[in-house]
Amino acid sequence: MAHMLQDGGAVPIWGQTIGEDDHPILSDMITKKVLKVTFVTDDNKEYAVNYVNYGGTVTPPTAPTNDGYIFNMWAINGDQYKFTADTPITGDMTVYAVGRAPYGGEGKEITLNAVYGDGITEDLSKHMSYKNGDSAKDKFIYTISSDNSIGAEINGDMLIVPADTGNGNYALTINAVEKTPNFSLMSVEDYGTQAVTLNVRITIAPRASSVTAGAAKTAVYGGTLYLAAQVSRASSGVSLAAEQDTVDFYVGNTLLGTAEVKYDSGLKDSGYVILETKADKRLKIGENQVTANYGGSINLAGSGSNTVTVTMTQKPLEYATFAASKIFDGTPDTNVTLTPSNIGDDNVTMAAKGAFASAEAGDYSSVNLSDITIGGADAEYYTAETPKENAPLSAAAHIIPASGETSVTMPDYLCGGADAAE
Repeated sequence: MAHMLQDGGAVPIWGQTIGEDDHPILSDMITKKVLKVTFVTDDNKEYAVNYVNYGGTVTPPTAPTNDGYIFNMWAINGDQYKFTADTPITGDMTVYAVGRAPYGGEGKEITLNAVYGDGITEDLSKHMSYKNGDSAKDKFIYTISSDNSIGAEINGDMLIVPADTGNGNYALTINAVEKTPNFSLMSVEDYGTQAVTLNVRITIAPRASSVTAGAAKTAVYGGTLYLAAQVSRASSGVSLAAEQDTVDFYVGNTLLGTAEVKYDSGLKDSGYVILETKADKRLKIGENQVTANYGGSINLAGSGSNTVTVTMTQKPLEYATFAASKIFDGTPDTNVTLTPSNIGDDNVTMAAKGAFASAEAGDYSSVNLSDITIGGADAEYYTAETPKENAPLSAAAHIIPASGETSVTMPDYLCGGADAAE
């Protein structure tokens, strides 16, 4: 009654000492001023009312129950100060029940997937849940408690996995601790902070890539063949400078060689490869379809293959020419022997028709060749110019005058050519 009669006046006219005065009395004593303390629940409904004299205290009522919230404390002044049985009452006040929604689980298993070069930015709060459906946005503090070799970071609610995290499977343990409001007189124990463990499984898959073989090539049998290719990823991302991978070159099912892909600062999204190999019997004379096959690396998925045309031409034969000396018979024809000199271990033979430049007796250092043929198991890989005039002889040959004609000095190998007996 005294509180109602005071009607909120700053100077009390009516007063009452609660517990002593049976009814309000006229008094200007501040200690007889009656103050109202109203307790309301978290949904702003009146829960209890107490009256107390100025400077006195009030024991808070029993905590309200609400299935959707956990009760923490009674608070005043915009939830900034904790209200207790020791809080002095110096004016009418409203005391609020402070609580928050309980978390809906003991822990979470989170699976994240990305492609190499993309990185991951994941809102962890969306994996949290309160029983009443409240959002967990900005409600928890996250820290990585496990090994963090990939250099992941936490920024607010966001888990950030670097774009240069290599292909593979990773595991992070993240502790999520509910934030404590900034209550001046409230401890973590008062608030009863909830803590949750998040087990995060991260899979980084190789990025798709492509391989492009270089321009068409031509090589001579037995010579050097240079093959080129370029490896590119499907989309941009981090630099590939650290990649270690190779390209295989095949003709049919036969491996021509393997070369390492080179990445440099000028080709951040692609790499190049050059294979130096021998043009040999793995190739056929004519056009060959050579496949550049890229099987992938740690961070790039294999991209299949790409084909380039390689034309292998026959190797021009180098050879020694020998002509048989003969007695003058009125014709320039002579027997010749051709000995290949640039065939290595290949099986190659040569034959041809020979004729001196003249039918006259004399010494000859060259011979005209015609109808040159190539034989042997490896003949298909070689070629020779035919006819060939004035082919130098490796040893001089002679047309010897017939009987009764002027004689010439005859060497020991008179009629045997290069094969004459010593």
